[in-house]
Amino acid sequence: MCFVAGLVLAVWFGALEYRELFHPDEGRYALIPYEMVTSGDWVTPRLNGLKYFEKPPLQYWLTAVSYLVLGADEWTARLWPALAGLLTVGLVFWAGRRLSGVRAGATAAALLASTFQFFLFSQILTLDMGLTFFLTLALVAFLASQDADSRPATRRGWALVMWAAMALAVLSKGLVGVVLPALVLSVYLLLERDWGLLRRLSWGAGVPLFLGIVLPWFVLVQVRNPGFSEFFFVREHLARYAMQGHDRNGPWYYFLIVLVAGSLPWSLTYLKALLAGWRSDTCNRLALNPCRLLTLWVVVITVFFSLSASKLPGYVLPVFPAVALLAGCQLESGKVRIRRANLAGIAAAGLTLAVAAPFLSRLPGVPVEGIHSSTLIPWILASGLVLAAGAGLATLAIHRRREVALFAVTLGSLLSFQLLLVGSQSIAGRYSTEAIVEQAQEAQGGFDPDAPFFSVGLYDQTLPLHIGRPVTLVCYEDELAMGIAEEPSRAISSIEEFRSRWHALAQAYAILKPDRFLAETHAATPMVVLAASPKAVIVARSQVESSRRLPTKATL
Repeated sequence: MCFVAGLVLAVWFGALEYRELFHPDEGRYALIPYEMVTSGDWVTPRLNGLKYFEKPPLQYWLTAVSYLVLGADEWTARLWPALAGLLTVGLVFWAGRRLSGVRAGATAAALLASTFQFFLFSQILTLDMGLTFFLTLALVAFLASQDADSRPATRRGWALVMWAAMALAVLSKGLVGVVLPALVLSVYLLLERDWGLLRRLSWGAGVPLFLGIVLPWFVLVQVRNPGFSEFFFVREHLARYAMQGHDRNGPWYYFLIVLVAGSLPWSLTYLKALLAGWRSDTCNRLALNPCRLLTLWVVVITVFFSLSASKLPGYVLPVFPAVALLAGCQLESGKVRIRRANLAGIAAAGLTLAVAAPFLSRLPGVPVEGIHSSTLIPWILASGLVLAAGAGLATLAIHRRREVALFAVTLGSLLSFQLLLVGSQSIAGRYSTEAIVEQAQEAQGGFDPDAPFFSVGLYDQTLPLHIGRPVTLVCYEDELAMGIAEEPSRAISSIEEFRSRWHALAQAYAILKPDRFLAETHAATPMVVLAASPKAVIVARSQVESSRRLPTKATL
């Protein structure tokens, strides 16, 4: 058991440092906590020095603490999502054990850990895994609060854990932290007509606890920033859910595709579990039907986000712990079994991925230059073979040692997915500025820390991290429009103003798209090229050696 745990932990945490932070999400969510630490302001989030109110601060705080304790780096930036994912796996094990026994809990945990989308989001820096952990804690605590065999005080304690978990979910990603559990419970009550359930939620102590956790930051940030509430609640919640225009559109079936692909290699197992979940009941100790509630958790959350005008794959991440718990309990009860056909399908998927690897560049939407200019194809090939090998070993062991079979396919899936992630480093130049910044620093002998750095017509979220300071935006707003409106002096709105400032400076730096650089060359703007890539060009006002070198990436 210790050996198995060690392998899982090695795969789970072993590559957090290896990959560069990718634009946009990883750069954004690594930079905000870094600016909290350097500025000392832990109330008003800032991105590139500008006020940024799109999300609440809990994950920023946790990442900032990891920077202070362990230093700022890729692995500390990704530490909270990885830890939150592992803790969620532990919650699913604990809940499965309470519902159907230790083997059910172990099966559910293994399924969840080796689910493609769940593992992926535990390895990349977004807010989705933190939200998923707290929502899963709320769900598990709610189920525990309905255990008829527990003492009343214990049930009330679990109800309070549920309220606290929802509050922390709100501080992680906004109102969805309480809206999603409320919607699921409301639909369950309407269908089951178990109105007595409402009396078992400890409202008298739970609501004050919820508000006591949530309100302090919201009140304080509003006092310091009077425009916060309108932006956060109206624009970032109501408008984003109801209105188009955030470049996150998708058809009504968008999340059905996401769930099928994200559930690999357990898509068939999860589908069977959902179809059987509405009719099954694996635990009679609870004062409700847990399988029906878990099924509703998956369906209601999926429908809720399918109706939204804004769609991203991470939105439905909270459904995976529930469906894994449902599948684990049903597998143990014998109502659903891991069959050879399912394992054969996993093996076939792995072999198909391996065979198709050299031809992926021909698929619509795949960046051809990214595939051909990198070593990504061998990683895809290896990933497919490892996935197929794990399923093959599981097939051989399934009739003799079911635990060995489950472990083989789980570890094979984890290793397969990690190989894909590690291989993504080979195309890092498309999504990170680290390499081009290093080239520019070598050419310049280090950036002068007193010279301004302009970002003209673009903004890469990873750039401030690698140069160690914010950049001055030129002709760019996007998600920073609110911050620029609050502090317009921190940005430049026209090329003419940029050129005027540039000419007046003895030394300065800028990053531009290649076509903008050509336009400035034709306009006779004095620029010395320090580094160039197909994505961007970094230039200096003049070629001046500087002994005051800045670090390649931000450090604390």
